[in-house]
Amino acid sequence: MMRRRQAEPVLSSAAVVETTPVHRPWWKHPVMLWGVVPLLIARVGMIAAFRRKWPPAVRAVKTFNRNVLNPQMLRMAGKPGWYAARVETTGRRSGEDRATPVVVEVEGEEMLIPLPYGTDVDWCQNVLASGHAAVIDHGTRYLVSQPEIISFQQVAERLSPRLRSAGRIYHIDYFLRLHAVKDEAA
Repeated sequence: MMRRRQAEPVLSSAAVVETTPVHRPWWKHPVMLWGVVPLLIARVGMIAAFRRKWPPAVRAVKTFNRNVLNPQMLRMAGKPGWYAARVETTGRRSGEDRATPVVVEVEGEEMLIPLPYGTDVDWCQNVLASGHAAVIDHGTRYLVSQPEIISFQQVAERLSPRLRSAGRIYHIDYFLRLHAVKDEAA
């Protein structure tokens, strides 16, 4: 018995699929649409919330930083080559040792720390209550004392361009000024 051979389909030129890659401008790439654009929108929203000092947004950022970001940042804070320093204080109520990552600017024996969340953050209140703390910046340990809250306008001309720009963008109204001495025992 003979089997019938099936006829092969005939492809017309219209049925041939083009396999050349789709060229699109970089700003229309799906990564830009679903990855970068939402991050930019979130960043702009965060800046707007800080500029307006909108309490729910500031509280949300403070909580996120305290519970998620700060524990991760403390691994590198204060080490050479890292931008964040480490403030070590003693809790004013608990008496326990505390550490917080912060941005500092050292100029001679003066240290300036921006206070983007205001003056009522725990580590700042601990320093003000005790009158002293330790700050580790780029591997150097400083003993700090004489804490004083000052306005952005008082120090704006002495700040680095990066910190001055951040102060203006985020409307950082206050800085903590400290007298800093290198800890020779460390």
